Amino acid sequence: MLRILRRPGVPAGLVLAGSLLLYGLTAVRSPGWLDAAKNPDIVFTSRKVTFGKEKTSAEVVGDFTLHGVTKEITVTVSWKPVPQEAAEKAGFPKGEWLRFTTEFDVKLSEYGVKVPDMAVAKVSDTWKVRMSVFAGTAKPAEKK
Repeated sequence: MLRILRRPGVPAGLVLAGSLLLYGLTAVRSPGWLDAAKNPDIVFTSRKVTFGKEKTSAEVVGDFTLHGVTKEITVTVSWKPVPQEAAEKAGFPKGEWLRFTTEFDVKLSEYGVKVPDMAVAKVSDTWKVRMSVFAGTAKPAEKK
């Protein structure tokens, strides 16, 4: 699940994929991989949305930033309502909720990320990115 932060990104250190679990979070964050100190966030910023005929999906054009490199990509986003019982179990505030999902491939080398030689046999240059975002009608809690 992608948690929306105050800024529109995900900390690079939260990215875990397939066999990268073998190398540990520290390795993924290191300068040889995602270089989280210099590039702390992975960001997708939407710019254009074209809704499908069924009104359950849309083509979204936006900018995807990884490792300090930004490229325009187009992704298909689908959504469906979250049943109220599931929303309550997840601890969501009262209201109507939707779950938006997408997945797309990212070729690391196109973003300046080189898979270290010791990992080439286990780690692909292409990663599958899967995102889920929840949106609801609940009024945000007031800051104290």
